Parts: sequence; structure tokens; C-alpha cells
Amino acid sequence: YACISTLLMTPRQPRRLAGFPLNCAPKTNQKQTPMNKERSPYIEIGKFTPSGDCFEMYNQPVRRWRNSLYNHFGEYRFNSVIEDLGDGITCLHLPDGETVQIVPHEGKYLYVRDDETNLTFCPGGDPLLTSVEDYWHRIRSVSSEIHCICDGLELTQRIFVPKNYNMEVWTATVTNHSDQNRVLSLFAYAKTALGYH
Repeated sequence: YACISTLLMTPRQPRRLAGFPLNCAPKTNQKQTPMNKERSPYIEIGKFTPSGDCFEMYNQPVRRWRNSLYNHFGEYRFNSVIEDLGDGITCLHLPDGETVQIVPHEGKYLYVRDDETNLTFCPGGDPLLTSVEDYWHRIRSVSSEIHCICDGLELTQRIFVPKNYNMEVWTATVTNHSDQNRVLSLFAYAKTALGYH
């Protein structure tokens, strides 16, 4: 398992992997040997860029990968955890040591809907059952970018915590690769917890 300072892996609930059983990484029938490492029995989920400042995940892992984005602005500390699907927790740490959880685990998603066909999808695919293609997640110490293509619509969601504000910022870029005009709606969903945890 590859980890960087902002990248964590934890167990997750069973998750749909396209064409594979739950909680099971795709395997081959070939046995891994020291001389034949390119025939690994496990799926490769990503790699570091040559500069080493970004991990590019291009297959969804069986376990959650978390990017922890943090700032210390004024008296408060702000922490936003971005998981491989774009969800995760958001917390504000108060000067007296208390932690206020603003958004709970699995409580935030970006949804894109084609208003003419009602096709709806998220950048990481889940929690909807709509299949997406060309998934990747770029994990940096300052941001996360999640990308997919669904029905000719290319979506890239960027999530970051600004240096001088206690907030999480989302941007979304949608490109229409089909030969027809599309009417789309984007929905940013966050389930607020509003309590001490």
C-alpha cells in the first residue's frame, strides 16, 4: 500500500466494483513470482506522478483512500477529508479543543443530471448505480480532483481548502463530447451534522 502524508486507507463497507464481487479485487490465474512482478494477482489502483507530488488513482480501491486537507486560520483549525468517491467528513476544531463535525462520513456528493433523459451520475460512480468510465482521482497535499465520463459527459470535480478561509471549495467542469446539445443540472449535496463529536 502506498501512502503519503495526506493519504490514508481504512476499511470500508462492501462496494460495487464493476463486474466483480463485493470486497474482492480482480485477480488473475497467474501466480506472482519474484521474476514476474508484472503479473501481479491484484489490480493496480494508481501510481505517483514523476514529480512525486501527486498520486493518480485510476481504479477504485476496495478500501477507502482518504486525502486530509487542513488549514489553521485564526483561532480555528479546519479539516476536510476527501475520499476516493468525493465523500468524507468535514470538521472544525475549536480553540478550546472541541471538535465540531460539520459533515459526517458519506455525507457529501456532487450529482450531475441530464434534464432530458434523467440520467444522473456522480464523479466516482457511487452512491448511484450509474456506471461511469475513465475514472481517476488525483490526490495532492492541497487538493483532490475526481474525474469520470458518463454518456458523453466528461466531469472533473476539484475539492480544496483555501489557505485563508475555514471552508471547503468545490469546482466542477463538465464537457459535452456528444453531438447533441444537453441541458444539465448539478447538485452539490452535504448532510450537515451540526454537533460536537
